[in-house]
Amino acid sequence: MLIHNKSYYINVNTYVMRKTLLFSALLFIFINGILLSQSGWFWQNPLPQGNYLSNVSFVGSQIVYVSGAGGTLLKSTNDGINFSMLQTNIRDDLNLSFINENTGFSPAINGGILRTTTGGTSWEYFIINPDFETSRIQFVSGTNIFALLTSEIIPDRSGRIYKSTDLGQSWVLSLLPSSNTYIKSFHFPAQNIGYAVGSKASVFTSKIYKTLNSGISWDSVTSNFNTTFNSVFFTDLNTGYVTTTYNSSCILKTTNGAINWINIDSLSSIHNDIVFFNGLTGYAKNNAMFTKTTNAGANWEVVYTSCNPFMRDINNGLGIDNWPENFLLRTTNSGENWIPFTTGYFRDLYGVFFINELTGFIASEGRIYKTTNSGNNWSEFIFNLPEGPVAENIMFINENTGYAGLDHGKIAKTTNCGTSWEIYKTSTFDHSHGMSFPSTDTGYIITKYGRLLRTGNGGVNWTLLNFFSGVFGHTCFIDNNTGFAAGVGIYSDKGILLITRNGGATIDSVIRNSAGNFYDVAKADNNTWFAAGRTDEYNGYHYKGLICRSTDAGYNWTDYVLPEVIQSINFSSVNTGYASSYGGVMYKTTNKGNSWFPTRCINGNTSRGLFFINDLTGYAVGNAGQIIKTTTGGGELIGIQPVTNEIPKSFSLSQNYPNPFNPSTVISFHLAVNSLAKLVVYDILGREVTVLVNEQLTSDTYEVSWDGSNFSSGVYFYRLEAGEYSVTNKMVLLK
Repeated sequence: MLIHNKSYYINVNTYVMRKTLLFSALLFIFINGILLSQSGWFWQNPLPQGNYLSNVSFVGSQIVYVSGAGGTLLKSTNDGINFSMLQTNIRDDLNLSFINENTGFSPAINGGILRTTTGGTSWEYFIINPDFETSRIQFVSGTNIFALLTSEIIPDRSGRIYKSTDLGQSWVLSLLPSSNTYIKSFHFPAQNIGYAVGSKASVFTSKIYKTLNSGISWDSVTSNFNTTFNSVFFTDLNTGYVTTTYNSSCILKTTNGAINWINIDSLSSIHNDIVFFNGLTGYAKNNAMFTKTTNAGANWEVVYTSCNPFMRDINNGLGIDNWPENFLLRTTNSGENWIPFTTGYFRDLYGVFFINELTGFIASEGRIYKTTNSGNNWSEFIFNLPEGPVAENIMFINENTGYAGLDHGKIAKTTNCGTSWEIYKTSTFDHSHGMSFPSTDTGYIITKYGRLLRTGNGGVNWTLLNFFSGVFGHTCFIDNNTGFAAGVGIYSDKGILLITRNGGATIDSVIRNSAGNFYDVAKADNNTWFAAGRTDEYNGYHYKGLICRSTDAGYNWTDYVLPEVIQSINFSSVNTGYASSYGGVMYKTTNKGNSWFPTRCINGNTSRGLFFINDLTGYAVGNAGQIIKTTTGGGELIGIQPVTNEIPKSFSLSQNYPNPFNPSTVISFHLAVNSLAKLVVYDILGREVTVLVNEQLTSDTYEVSWDGSNFSSGVYFYRLEAGEYSVTNKMVLLK
């Protein structure tokens, strides 16, 4: 485990919630498509896990759930003293609220919710409105729940409230605000009575709605405050509190059901939530402080924290660190002190390299980490330089000699397996982004801003060979003369490949118009090269991933488009390679990159560094100290997988097997050329049941399974569309 005295950085949130899956607009889908086992990969740092956390949910007096990215779910049965990590089997980010030990809800993508009734071991997805995004869910009583949905598509009516009377299986619109009105928060102090607050966007005046019939209808309540109501909480039918966010941040109170409000406390910053535990005690919070009261708002005390606090009561609570957001802390004295529950190290990690199964190195912020026991423990070597350089990559040419590329135009070299490091200056002050040593003395650097450097004496001296306008990620040299680098051109804004066959004397610059940027490069053998990154196609949420392959030493290149950006790529052998992506996915090839298929990965983010010692044992490192390891060749295959290494001569869709089936069956199909393939299941009435495949695939034979456990017996149809080819087959589910 990496052990480090914990300090706090400025809250710079580099984590972006990723929308990783597409759901069809059905009323109900059992989420086979986002199943994710944590088998294959396991956490080494931090512990117990390293995904970003988002919410804490208290149930009863002892049970606590903590949820976060990549399907992360932790559970405590002793009020947060100890936690166990639950296997949720999903890849979606979770922001769970539990109403009892077994039943919980989380906002989901495409305007839906995720529901578990088994304490997180199985999940169901229910659609609310695909044009919106679910931001808040509240359980009221019985089977009634309400959900707040917001939308950028309809900005003048942001914040519709929907109601379900069957625990989320079906939804009806409850509150449609007036034109140009934003709803920010709502709260139901009783089953029938609820309040929704926000603002009139054009004039920034507060807006309040009230229902007396459990959301069947809402009345507008007059409010003339020149501010935005940001959050609301009522302690009884008439007494309530709101926090404001515009012009002046403060806490307001009403004692007559929102008819009149008085300012009871001024806030030094915007508070996003307000919660009361009873009629007297409560708190308002943001991600750096909370303001508490023990006398119904007559007096307030500010408590500054280093985390986003979630309080069970006025004294006890848990906090999610502002940076990194994968650290969990605990307080028992109303936030005056926070004790870390998560252990380990939180600096960003940029590169990883192992010289054997026991000994490995990680490049990080101002230091190199070393393990001699397969990553179970790590020691650090700190570069005592005034600028505190970041080690951005690391590589070894044998068991003693290694190099790390630093920023500020420096490299570090060790000749004693990392016990000590010497610092050498290059001929530039640019970041040493990529480094490759094809032999003991000859090495190359590609800097961040396009400078290609060469050394002939083991890194002591460096010569500038060429300069290119662009931002570059990494370089790989096959021998002393032949190599390539990849990045993005500044003026073209397209992915660019730099290729030399004479030691950098001349450079071929290849612009890939399909590419938006390249972040990493790798080789399977001396002729088979890869550049990984993203396309220039933006679908409103994110860019697609791209792997370019050459099988003739860089003369010609073929594109492989993937659903998510590829951050790093590494080959463990000639045929087997791995590519790190977002959303709990690691792509894998076993045929020298001819086809890539998604495997399950416990890291909800992406890994900046990736290294496999052999086809089974590998490490991935990333932001906030994330280190994961596999000893089984990665996680299980997700959904669709290639089953041969032979290119089919024609398109075809095979009959599912078995047929009839109960409850699962396997469907195979053949693609003669690279195609955008879509495989959809329909019921007897022609209604779309689920989408099994919807992605760009290479020419190959594939298998995908469908589990009909949550569907009724009967006839179903499955249809394959790939380019101009389409065919439909029938199958029978017989229970």
